[in-house]
Amino acid sequence: MKTSIIRVLMASGCLLLPMVLPQEAVAQRVVDIAPASDSATARPDASISGQFDTVGTPEVDPASVRIFVNNVDVTANSTITSRFFSYRPTQPFAPGAVRVRVEYRNVSGQSRSSTWMFTVQPQVAIQLNSVTHNAVTPLTTGATFSVTLNGTPGGQAAILLVEDGQAVRELTARETSSGVYTASVRVGAGDRLNEAVVIGRLRGQGQTVYGAASQAAAFNVASAPQPVSPTPVPEPEPVFELRPRFTSHQEGDRVGTQGFTLVGRSRPNATVQVRVVLRASVLGIGLDGQTLIDETVTANADGRFEAQVPSSALAGLPAQLQYRVQATATDGEETSPRTELTLRP
Repeated sequence: MKTSIIRVLMASGCLLLPMVLPQEAVAQRVVDIAPASDSATARPDASISGQFDTVGTPEVDPASVRIFVNNVDVTANSTITSRFFSYRPTQPFAPGAVRVRVEYRNVSGQSRSSTWMFTVQPQVAIQLNSVTHNAVTPLTTGATFSVTLNGTPGGQAAILLVEDGQAVRELTARETSSGVYTASVRVGAGDRLNEAVVIGRLRGQGQTVYGAASQAAAFNVASAPQPVSPTPVPEPEPVFELRPRFTSHQEGDRVGTQGFTLVGRSRPNATVQVRVVLRASVLGIGLDGQTLIDETVTANADGRFEAQVPSSALAGLPAQLQYRVQATATDGEETSPRTELTLRP
């Protein structure tokens, strides 16, 4: 009886059978995309990635996948599997909107396409504004050596302590407040530094910047180093040439690390502009030139002039320092050619 009823319902089309949808009716999607769709804070070096959602659908054919970024085909530089894809740009994205399009087929030959956009924010250059420390006056055993860096917030900071031009000691710094990084270490009995260059390093946003403290650090110094007097050079007879000529030093001469005096001759009563810049390279790191003096002196009645050059915090690295000396004389409306001299510690 039951069988007869079923036959009748089937014949009349009234029997409701479970509905089976074809595979084409199930949408195949790209999920877990990065950067997220409509993100407005993407970094210029952001990687693009996503996963193929194949739940209930055939797998994706990896060979069919094509990835376009701002309508440029980047498939050859992408990593692609049947479930995942990613692309890392070879150059940072320019600020603004970035459009991504992924085209692919599944193993059944059905084509799919997914598109989304995100916005790249301009990258702000990081800055290291200052490096200061508390060992300008030599510290003794048991004291705490402290260094402070001021720069762009949110970076990774470290201190490079170049000990008497021979070894480098790295101290990790932490951000104690916005843009302020500090590091400290206790001075031990064996810590003896006459002069140590203190270099700050700040990393962030794919950039690294350096800066040096203006004064050297010293630990457990028994006595201050004595300045080295330059080898006297006999002064020539007075000349009345306007162009300055140095009589205390010659090209390539060595000078003391605690300052030195430049002596020269020009026309009597002429005004002489003297500029000395110290240039340094510490372990291959080029530091900004430091202007030690830039002043005007007046030659006496015999044409003699002199200028005192002060010491520098970088004077502990003689093999890596260079003093560039420049002088120009003026007498009334007449100005001489520039005289240049290079000296080394």
